[in-house]
Amino acid sequence: MSDRIKTGIEGYDNLLGGGYIPESINLIAGCSGSGKTLFTLSYLLNGAEKFGQKAVYITLEETMSQIKRDCKTIGLDLDSVGEEMLALCDMSSLRANVISTQDELESEESPLRLDNLFEFIKINYSDCVRVGLDSIVPLAIAYHDEQIFRSELFRFMMALKKMGATTLFTTEISYASDDISRFGMEDFLSDSVTLLKMTEEWGRQIKVHKMRGSDHVKNFVDYDISSNGLKVMYK
Repeated sequence: MSDRIKTGIEGYDNLLGGGYIPESINLIAGCSGSGKTLFTLSYLLNGAEKFGQKAVYITLEETMSQIKRDCKTIGLDLDSVGEEMLALCDMSSLRANVISTQDELESEESPLRLDNLFEFIKINYSDCVRVGLDSIVPLAIAYHDEQIFRSELFRFMMALKKMGATTLFTTEISYASDDISRFGMEDFLSDSVTLLKMTEEWGRQIKVHKMRGSDHVKNFVDYDISSNGLKVMYK
């Protein structure tokens, strides 16, 4: 479909009904090791390489050097496109180097506050069609009040939409959990939610739990992560 932002991930666009809806907010939820980061970076790199769409990736947890090493194991070379097409922003280092106390974390100047993060994106990456934020979990610790966090998260998402970006962000859930979000709010605020599950019985499975304003495949299907990349087993 021409009115979609294709992820370029084999089989995944078919689950989504053609890709993400333009200027939408999309959540990938899964446990540690399920491939959330790899899905996010595949979406961004494919956008830059295959569709000529500028992208920015912001990591708030793992370092960029570790992420690049992990990506190369599945054939993703993040240096294959220039910084002008795929910007890689390592805010995990910023957290470690700048924020040392809870007061600094909750201050209005904290880089983890959503209004400050959006200003950073707007000033530096307002021309990006694709935005990847990995993950939302560290952002919550900058807010002592859950309702304030929910309100600020909603404003942040709406601001990214207004900027014209199609955003993919991640959240972590526990291995055996039946939850679809970490904080019980990000799934409601998102336009689409994709679950990545890992079980001893079924292995790796993916499901598009929700896609606002669009039909989509609603059942779990298998997916694979190998040296050949990501592949969702659905045609």
